Parts: sequence; structure tokens; C-alpha cells
Amino acid sequence: MVYFKKMKVFFRYHFREYFYYFLLFTGIFSFVITLLKGIITVQKIVELEPSFKVVGAIIFLVFGQVLSFIIPLSAFMSILFHLYRLRVENEILAFFSLGFSLRDFLRPFLFFCLFITLLEFVSTFWITPFSKRTQKKIKIFLVKKSLSRPVPEKRPVYIGSNRCLYIIKAYSEKGEEKVKGILILEKDQDKRRIFLAKEGSIKNKKQDFILFDGWGFFKKNREIEVLKFGSYHFVLNLQEMEEKLSYSRGEKTLKELKKEILSFKKQHSHDYYKCLGEYYYRFLNASIIPPLLLIAFFLGFIFKGVQKMGIFFLGVAFYLLFFIIYNFLISLGESGAIHPGMSYIIFYLLSGIIIAFEWEFLKKREGKIL
Repeated sequence: MVYFKKMKVFFRYHFREYFYYFLLFTGIFSFVITLLKGIITVQKIVELEPSFKVVGAIIFLVFGQVLSFIIPLSAFMSILFHLYRLRVENEILAFFSLGFSLRDFLRPFLFFCLFITLLEFVSTFWITPFSKRTQKKIKIFLVKKSLSRPVPEKRPVYIGSNRCLYIIKAYSEKGEEKVKGILILEKDQDKRRIFLAKEGSIKNKKQDFILFDGWGFFKKNREIEVLKFGSYHFVLNLQEMEEKLSYSRGEKTLKELKKEILSFKKQHSHDYYKCLGEYYYRFLNASIIPPLLLIAFFLGFIFKGVQKMGIFFLGVAFYLLFFIIYNFLISLGESGAIHPGMSYIIFYLLSGIIIAFEWEFLKKREGKIL
């Protein structure tokens, strides 16, 4: 009876400490990573003139997007720092002198590990795809809104996501939007176009452009063409623009992802493996948490004589190394070099080898406590 009461207190104490450090590091990493990623994301849509409310929503969605990266990183660091504090304050020695072993330390750790695994599954399966998809919805909304606004004078305005328009004077005449002194810049992946004209008209909600008395400059790869025209008419295909803004692989629902996998299945193309890799990722990404945190647990006992800042930088370095290896294996699966499911099996095997080495090292150094 006394043993069970002692174990209950021991369990609560360690789980509470794990959870405290997890919340602390989640707050720190969330602030830093969300801020940096949020600034980059907002810069990409600033030309579409989003409101402060939209910017706030985007930054909040960015947090949801990076949460699946922050959760395992914070859990990894929380384990290292909890065990570091126990070692510095000689609590580990005190627990061992009271008869506790390393196996007893594993019990609250495993419960914490299960909690983090479930949290990561929810983040990967629902929160991250929802955040990415909602960001794309906002961008589509902003693009459509930019096409419905009147053209301002003497100020660059983006039409869609890859066209910039600048005019000196705008006025309406017989239901048409007339302009004087017009500059249009277009940018695609491998080509650039510049139009300069004295006059022009814009009709049909910025879909039809007619330019009068101007020049066109076209650059593709390293070739440049120049065109002088009396009148030049071109049409913006809004449907094509919306297709370019359609939901990509990480933004699709599970139903849409299954549909794409079935459509590419017969071809066994690069797109098929990318979609299949995403499908496996949503279900299996959380399964890397137990081996990853178990490595951190043993590292916490292996590290000796390292200062707090050293623990922080070593922990981040170890985590980033595992993250790079993990993403490399995932990329092999998505490229078709190996089956996507095999990526996870290889990662489990590598993690198992590292854990076995850590266990053997601890047995040799501190065999009595095991």
C-alpha cells in the first residue's frame, strides 16, 4: 500500500514537471516560429491589400500550420530540461537512493509520451490541413476582391497574384473604365511581360484589356522580344487564375486526397507517390513521437556536466538532425524511390538502433539503477 502511494506521488510529480516544461517551450517556439513564418506569409499577400483582421487571421492560421512541428520539438526539449533539473538539484540521486530505478522513471514518461502522440495526431490529421486550406481560401478571396475594386490612380495595384497595374489617370466613359498612361507588369514561372501604353480601356471586371499606342516587352529565359502596337487586346482568364490557386496536396481533405490517389494509381507517376506519401503522413506522422521522445529520455540521463544553454543547443541540434533525416526518408517515399510506408519502417529501425546504443551505454555506466 505504501509502495503504491509512493509511486502515485512520484508519477504525478514527474508528469506535472514534463507538462510544465512542455507548455513553456511550446509558448517560446510558437512565438518565434509563428512570428517568422507569419511575416513571410503576410509579405506574399500584402499586395492584395488585406485588412488587419485578415492579417491577424493569417498569423493565427500559421500557428496552426506549424503546430505539428512545434509539438514534438517542445516535448523533446521538455524531457531534456526536466531530467537536467533533476540532475542539477541532485533529485535523481535522491530518488535512486530511495529505491527507484530507471524503469520507474519510464512510467510517467510513457504516459506523457502517449499524451504528446495523441496531440500530434490531432494536429497532423486535422489542424495543419485545415490551417493551410483556410489560408488558401483567404488568398482566393483576396484575389477575387482585388479584381472587383476600381483601379486607383498613381498607385501600383495587383490584379490577381502575378500582375501589377499602374496608371496615371482613370475615368469612366459609357460604362467602360478608361485609363491614360498605363503600365502592366506580368510575372510567371519562366517568363516576364511589360506593357506600356498611352491609353487604354478595361472592361468586364478587369478581364478585358485594350491598350492603344504602346510597347510590349517579352522575356522568356534569356530571350527578349519587343513589340510596338497601335492597339493590343488581351484577356485575363479568371477561371485559370482560380485553378492556379486551387488546393494543393497539403491543403486537401482526406476525401479529396483519396480521390487523387485513385486517379493517379494506374499511372504510378510522381504525383501518385506524392499523394500517397501525404496520405501515409497524416496517419503515421504521430507514430514517430514515441521513439523520438525515448531517445530524448535516455539522452537526459546520458548528458553529464552540460550547462543549461548547452542542453538547449544540443537538444535543438539533435532534434533538427532527426527532423532532417525523417524528412529525407519522407521525400524518398514521395519521389517513388521507396514505398512511402517503407520510409516510416526505416525511421523506426534507425530510432531502435539509437535507443539500443543508449540503453547499452547506460547499462555500462550506471547498471545498478536500471
